[in-house]
Amino acid sequence: MPRVRPADALIALWLLVQVGLPAAWYLGGQSPDQRFAWRMFSSDRLTHCKVSGALTEVHDGVRSTRDADLSHHYQDGWISLLTHRNPDVEQAVLADLCEEPDSVRATLRLSCKRPDGTAPEPERMSMDCGPK
Repeated sequence: MPRVRPADALIALWLLVQVGLPAAWYLGGQSPDQRFAWRMFSSDRLTHCKVSGALTEVHDGVRSTRDADLSHHYQDGWISLLTHRNPDVEQAVLADLCEEPDSVRATLRLSCKRPDGTAPEPERMSMDCGPK
């Protein structure tokens, strides 16, 4: 039986990791985070999404909702991560929006258009801001 050299074992392990991590995304629960997937096989990259934000505020006992200009407050990279449903970034942005004075609820709305032209129901992610 031929002896396995350490370099051969290291190469085999490296190849296993390079194939195993992306394959696990397709075989597993398919989270929205595709950093470790073969994105060339994913139809998600052909889906175009836009994200918008809104803040519900209370001024002198009157409740009102206004748009939150995400592109003014966040880098394009963060906006891109929001459009690709990165849950950590969603929570961070919602928490940051809750820091606005008088805010009682922060909401993100994700509107997408699939490659076939259909548009699924927009997704909403919200966070109650709590007392200030």
